[in-house]
Amino acid sequence: MKPPFWLLCCLLLSPLFEGTSGAKEKKKTPQGAEERSVRTSTVFGIESPVMDLDCIAGQRISTTVKIDNPNDQAAFFRVEPVGIIAGGGASLERPPMATLPSEHLSRHVSIESSEIIIPGKSYKNVVINIDVPATLKGTQYTGLAVANASPSLKEPGVQRKSEYEASVGLGLQPGIGVTIKCHIQGTLHHGYAVTKVSVSPSQGNQPTTALAELRNTGNAELKLNPTLVLIDANSGKVAIQMKTEGTVTLIPGATKQVEFQPV
Repeated sequence: MKPPFWLLCCLLLSPLFEGTSGAKEKKKTPQGAEERSVRTSTVFGIESPVMDLDCIAGQRISTTVKIDNPNDQAAFFRVEPVGIIAGGGASLERPPMATLPSEHLSRHVSIESSEIIIPGKSYKNVVINIDVPATLKGTQYTGLAVANASPSLKEPGVQRKSEYEASVGLGLQPGIGVTIKCHIQGTLHHGYAVTKVSVSPSQGNQPTTALAELRNTGNAELKLNPTLVLIDANSGKVAIQMKTEGTVTLIPGATKQVEFQPV
């Protein structure tokens, strides 16, 4: 399956105050008057915003993130590692990098270049290297922050910062987060438990529904398509079969409530 493609758009409509997301370029006409062209968009795309990698403890794994610049003008991007951990709930948390232990996966990410200029109507595949510590097990997480930092274009001959006067409608530097899941082969343990189930009988036009609480008891991320079967206590036969609307994702240690509907 082709990985998902995210597109983030921020249109800068009116010059309200100074910022970093848009710019007016000053040019002098032959008559000495100023001619200005306005950067009106900070659109850019990322492929893929979520990566699933098969990793081996103690070895390096490399991947790429595609940054697409569909605008007419060149754009300047910053790419930085981001710390990500599996929190106590059902979602991932992004603590400051400085608070993470030295063996955390996020501290072992290196990027081909943290500052990148991409010409208009073009893209670049940026190489990401991860040196997986030998002590890590299960599913480990890290991430990237990709930000459109135009108009701070530094490369001579492309666009110079001194040629610009920042004037934007929103004080915003658009960015997209990338989540990297590193499944360390040979150390994955999959397990789950159903800790609670409640059933709501049908009423009027409303069908029978059920709510179950699932807990990931292993060290690997789980993707489930659970089915709930209700048995008639008198006959011992299946009374109703129920499923979730989609795939349920459980990070290690997470507990999540899942709603079931009749098939």
